[in-house]
Amino acid sequence: MDLDPTLLLEPTRPYSVIQTTMRSLGWEELPPDVGTAPVLPGEPEASRWCWPGGRPLLGYRYQPLSRMRVLEAGEATPRQRENIQAALGMKTPPIDLLRSKDPRQILLGIAALGATEALEARPLLAKLEKHPEALVRQAAAQTGAELEQRAKARDQVLLGLAWMASQALPLLSALAQGADSREVQPEDEDLPLVFASEVVETVRAGYAPIWEDPPNLGTRYTQVSAHAAPAGLLRGPNHLSWEFPGGYREIAGFLEPGRTWLCWHYHDPGGVGITYDGLVWQGKRWIWFPKPWRILDRFLMARGIL
Repeated sequence: MDLDPTLLLEPTRPYSVIQTTMRSLGWEELPPDVGTAPVLPGEPEASRWCWPGGRPLLGYRYQPLSRMRVLEAGEATPRQRENIQAALGMKTPPIDLLRSKDPRQILLGIAALGATEALEARPLLAKLEKHPEALVRQAAAQTGAELEQRAKARDQVLLGLAWMASQALPLLSALAQGADSREVQPEDEDLPLVFASEVVETVRAGYAPIWEDPPNLGTRYTQVSAHAAPAGLLRGPNHLSWEFPGGYREIAGFLEPGRTWLCWHYHDPGGVGITYDGLVWQGKRWIWFPKPWRILDRFLMARGIL
């Protein structure tokens, strides 16, 4: 199962059950931020959870009006998300809630679709803008407008990523023609720009032997194509992350989310060729961390994350 990083929790389960279940799955609740008391006693509108050792971090939020419970689990591995979903996940798909005769169920469905950025639901929300209940009409219109804005923002992001990938093609072609791969060798100061602080030493030690004898990317293939994605979008299933090896999903929570990564393919006109990954823009230049999940897997296993 490949779950979205935003997990919808069953709204009928009180927070006390969520606490007990999360603890049984190995998560620790962080102290609450100082703030106002929750609208409903015992039902905080926000809380934070972490894996022992500090990371992954999860964020929980609750909307009393719609009763929506959401867990932002982007830093968690797919297996961790699956365990949470199996224990606490919402039983009814949000789209099914839109067909309910109960306005509160419809409001829950609208809120859930907005939380998961379900852009394909925009036509369904448009129909609800004519619902007899004013709250439903308002919620459908507001969420629909937000989804439209997100769709426009997504299109701009995709254009930017395509441009970044195109800018890397001359470098990738040069490497294919035998250029020294040390041109993309990371420096020590690059590591915290790309990886979470917890894994920097693991990354440094893991890649040291690789760069003692730099890999050669020279190939007979004459064409190259590349795909780009920010690390934050490698956390879940989407048409950008599907272009990358599945190992990225396991470690994406330990990558700085704003850094753009590349995978690329050297090939002949028929498409047959060889694929590489791990080129990342550190802000000023491209650097290379081939197959980073192989380096981080041991760290994650030692922490009981994998």
